[in-house]
Amino acid sequence: MLASTRQFTRPTRTIIRTFASAAKSPNDVIIASAVRTPVGCFNGSLKSVPAVQLGAIAAKSAIERAGLKPEDIEEAYFGNVIQANLGQSPARQAILGAGCPDTTEATAINKVCASGMKAVMLAAQSIKNGDRSIMIAGGMESMSNAPFYAPRNAAYGHQQLSDSIIKDAVNYNITREEQDEHAIESYKRAAAAWERGDFDAEIAPVTLKSKKGDKIIKIDEEYTNVKFEKVKGLRPVFKKDGTVTAANASTLNDGASALVLMSRAKAESLGVKPLARIVSYADAATAPIDFTIAPSKALPIALTKAGLTTDDISKFELNEAFSVVARVNEKIMKLDPSKVNVLGGAVALGHPIGSSGSRIIVTLTHLLKAGEFGAASVCNGGGCASAIVIQAEEESVSKYSSNSKKESQQVNGLITGDKVDLKICTKTSQGKVANHQGKLVLPSVDFACVDFARYNHDDKFFSDHVKVLCEGKTVIDQFYRYPGLKSREKKSIAGYCMQLAGVEGQIMNVQLVDQGLYVASRLGSLKLPSSQIDMRKTRVLIERLSTLKRNILYLTSCLQKLEFEKYSDSKSMERKLKVKRSPYDTSISDESSDEENSDDN
Repeated sequence: MLASTRQFTRPTRTIIRTFASAAKSPNDVIIASAVRTPVGCFNGSLKSVPAVQLGAIAAKSAIERAGLKPEDIEEAYFGNVIQANLGQSPARQAILGAGCPDTTEATAINKVCASGMKAVMLAAQSIKNGDRSIMIAGGMESMSNAPFYAPRNAAYGHQQLSDSIIKDAVNYNITREEQDEHAIESYKRAAAAWERGDFDAEIAPVTLKSKKGDKIIKIDEEYTNVKFEKVKGLRPVFKKDGTVTAANASTLNDGASALVLMSRAKAESLGVKPLARIVSYADAATAPIDFTIAPSKALPIALTKAGLTTDDISKFELNEAFSVVARVNEKIMKLDPSKVNVLGGAVALGHPIGSSGSRIIVTLTHLLKAGEFGAASVCNGGGCASAIVIQAEEESVSKYSSNSKKESQQVNGLITGDKVDLKICTKTSQGKVANHQGKLVLPSVDFACVDFARYNHDDKFFSDHVKVLCEGKTVIDQFYRYPGLKSREKKSIAGYCMQLAGVEGQIMNVQLVDQGLYVASRLGSLKLPSSQIDMRKTRVLIERLSTLKRNILYLTSCLQKLEFEKYSDSKSMERKLKVKRSPYDTSISDESSDEENSDDN
């Protein structure tokens, strides 16, 4: 088993790298629930609700969704930037408003736009250090209720806000057109996400009471306030020949968000099912005038601590204080735009500054699929930024649970087990796999014979990817009868990769994953009716297999660095499969295909 951490020393700071493949630990900080209120427009539907009330609504909902009681919360950290007119200790007001007892400690955090994220980071530190076992962290802001006491063109450090935005747009060649297109895409993604119901799971509705009756606010307002035909014609805000407009910048907003955090050991003792675990986090700073590029400083540090690269991250959330912020950090870190702010960003959803840092963690938590890694980062005034890496929990029950069962068995006709033990499916062509709670993990898929319990591995290679690989086989099975598929392509992804996952102890054969990638990529080139091929599922499959390949290569390098013994039968496995050419080579001879088919038989 890999050691969970390894220390790397640099001249200016020491970074503790936590390997992404490390097994679950009872000391993990997990996210038990993650909620947010709808985001209201400036002087919009939430204008009558103070920030502390919004925070109380979010906190109360988070406690309920975690299956806890208010008295279970030991302490709370809430980000809040504009505290004028709120009274003493806004965080304390919010937590008491959520029904927590007088003994619950609370602290307000002000790190400007990163306040909410910093609150989550500090809470995670307290739990990791053993000072607390259950905490609430989040942020709240009502910019509609904030008193106006500073010029709009507020100074960040010794420069004006406009100086930074103009400087970075020029230095990184981010044009007005690019920023406008980014804003339009953000609005479209947000609208599509709401239409699909992607935000439903994270929303805590706000009830407004009046003489005319109660009014329930449960959707964001800002994304509906756009007229696309006017975006490109708006005048620049800060400078006559500038690039920032009211359309490609975020707005003043009202909202709150909250997450319940606890140790994994505590969660399992209470029977709480985690949504995700916090893998790593980091802060970074640069010159005040360069605050917009600060996320590109913080996020790499968080990834290094996690032992990951940007290629390992399935989804990114970058707070869009301005379109140029997202664009410039994408460019610096060479991120795939299709993986960044996939449900829209702050330009479209709104930017209640005390809450935005935790809001993007909430959204990321619900966005990730089992086992996927996600990263979020937010810049803040003064030239700083915060970043965090999380991993969505897998479907299987952790081995640390006192109620977990080590042996697979039949429950209500479903195959269950602490590990997804497929050995019992040796003579079964199809079946279903569920976890101990009876929730389907792998409905109606074909299985290969893999005994995970035998190897006692508890990392993502032996749990999350089983589901992905079985999904891959199901996709391929749909196309067995089509003449466009060659005999070589009819080999299932699961057939190759299940061997990768554990047969005869073999776990590190990248060529097997390449075979799966080749078959999946061929699906996209087949001219089949759209009703008979799910291109979205195919693209997701290719993305997941690509991530699996990168993770295997990374794990291999880790084993080499740590001088771990390699599995002895790696080469014999390759000889058995008789892989002679790269699977990406479409000119494979029929003779080779026939040879492989006979090998299968």
